[in-house]
Amino acid sequence: ITIVAVVFYTNAFNYIDGIDTMAATYALYVFFILGILFTIHGMWTEMFICVIFGGAMCGFYIFNLTPARVFLGDSGSLFIGLTMAFLSLKGLNLTIDKSGTQSLVVFLALWSYPTFDALQVTIIRLYKRKSIFLGDKRHMHHLLIGLGLTHVQASVFMLWHSFTTFSIIYILRGSPNVALVALVVTMVTTVLIIKRLYHKRQHRTT
Repeated sequence: ITIVAVVFYTNAFNYIDGIDTMAATYALYVFFILGILFTIHGMWTEMFICVIFGGAMCGFYIFNLTPARVFLGDSGSLFIGLTMAFLSLKGLNLTIDKSGTQSLVVFLALWSYPTFDALQVTIIRLYKRKSIFLGDKRHMHHLLIGLGLTHVQASVFMLWHSFTTFSIIYILRGSPNVALVALVVTMVTTVLIIKRLYHKRQHRTT
């Protein structure tokens, strides 16, 4: 299960690396959250790894602003995604209870955006009987750009939504079942609203 989770989240991060600043913004967000949690719990090695990668992403971010002069590419995004997935799994022990449910829902909240982005495009590809490895323009960032947002605006929306969702779920972590339901409802509703607005805009322009 651990191997499957690492592979899934590594590729999920790679999926969101489709527009300028999106992947860098999300990576900074995850390293920041994990860095704080590791600091609180005295996990200094993991905290320093977050600081190092966070600093590297800050330097990269400047050159990744539109028009981007530097890109992560598959090798870069997969390496960063693997590091984030590994650190996130280490972070499961920070809020764990006897059943493990509490830590799991916090982990899912931290990865909510790439998780639901990857799931929704995979489901659509399977429904249309296409290869799940075939690239398309159905990712959330493509829909946000289709709504008229710039690359930076789409990244800011993703950051705001991810941080808000994580904060709510972290507060509700004492009731893991409620937190899990709230997470699923929030993300599914967000995906459906964005898709609805996107299709309305496309219909008006055709």
